[in-house]
Amino acid sequence: MKIYSKIQYIAFSILYSKINGNFPKYNYKNLAKIFLHSKENDINLFEAPEKEVKSFFEKFSINIFNSRQKNIVGKIKEFIDIFANNEKLLMQAEEEYILCKKNNINILTYEDDLFPKKLKILDDISQPVYTVYFKGPLLDFDKLRSLAIVGSRKAEEIGKKLAKNIAKKLDKTFIIISGLAIGIDTFAHIGALKSKIPTVAVLGQGLNKIEQNLYPKENIKLGLEILKNSGMILSEVPPSKRVNKYYLLYRNRIQAALSDYIIIIETAEKGGTIKTIFYGEKLKKKILIFNPKQEQLKIIQKNNPEVIKGNIKLLKNRKFLSFSNEDELFLLINSKTLVENTLFNEKEI
Repeated sequence: MKIYSKIQYIAFSILYSKINGNFPKYNYKNLAKIFLHSKENDINLFEAPEKEVKSFFEKFSINIFNSRQKNIVGKIKEFIDIFANNEKLLMQAEEEYILCKKNNINILTYEDDLFPKKLKILDDISQPVYTVYFKGPLLDFDKLRSLAIVGSRKAEEIGKKLAKNIAKKLDKTFIIISGLAIGIDTFAHIGALKSKIPTVAVLGQGLNKIEQNLYPKENIKLGLEILKNSGMILSEVPPSKRVNKYYLLYRNRIQAALSDYIIIIETAEKGGTIKTIFYGEKLKKKILIFNPKQEQLKIIQKNNPEVIKGNIKLLKNRKFLSFSNEDELFLLINSKTLVENTLFNEKEI
C-alpha cells in the first residue's frame, strides 16, 4: 500500500523546488530525510494529526538535522506547520496536476511501479526524486543501457563531432541522456536522432508550454524533434516553474542516476559537467573522459584552452577511464571488465 498519494508527491516536489533567488528555500537533505523516515515508518505526514506530526519530529529530528545547522528549533516548527496546515500546499499541488492534464504532461511518482529503480539510488545520498514530470514515451531505464553524454556549452568542433558520432556505434538497446543545453548536449541529442537511438533530455525547468518556454530557446526546435521521434523530455520541477540556476544544477544528479556510463566530452575545471561527475562518483557510476590526441589537443588549446582544462585535470588523477575516439569508447562500454584508465597515455596530455 502506498504511503503518499500522487497529489502529495507533487506537494513534495513543490517544497523541493521552492527557492530564494538561486538557492533552495528548504534544505534539500532535511526534506529528503523527513520523507525517507516517514516512508520507512509508514507515516503520511500530510494526513497524520498534528500531535503525531510533532511526535515524528521529536523522534527523528536528530537524524533529520545536522547539529551544525542554525535555528534547528525554528526549522522544526516550520516543517510541522507545513504538514499540519497543508491546505494551501495541497491546493498548489492540485493546480500543478491540472496543468499537467491540460498540457499532456505525464506524472510518475516515487511509489509508482514504473518509477525507475535507477532513480531510487539517489536515496543513498539523501537527494531523492519525488516526482518525475515527462513528455513522450516512458523509456525503460532499468532494462536499456544508458549513456549520459555531457560537456561544455562552449564546445569546440572536435568535441561536437565526437558527441554527435557516439550514437553511430550504438544500437537501440541504448539510451542517450543529456540536458538539451547549447554545446555538447545539443550534438549528443542530434547524433541520437540521426542514428535513431532513443534520447532523453533532462531539464532544469517545468514542462508547461515548452514549445514556447523551453530553455535555451535556441533548442526549442530540437526539443520538439526529440518528442516527434519517440524521445523523452523529463524534469523533477513542477510544470509551472521557469528555469532557474538551482534547478539546472540539481538536474545533473538525475542524469547521473539514470545513466550506466557518464561520458565527458569537453569540460572546464568548474561547471555543470563537474557537478555531474561529482554525482557520478557518489553513485558509483562508470565515468569515461575524452582524452584528445596530441594534434587534437593543440587545436583545442589554441582555440579555447578553458574548455579542455577539466579533462586534463581529471585524467591526471588517473581515477577515470579515458578514450580518444568513438571506437575506443565503444570497446570500453562493451568490455566485460572495465580496467581502470587502460587507455590513459600521459604523453598525450
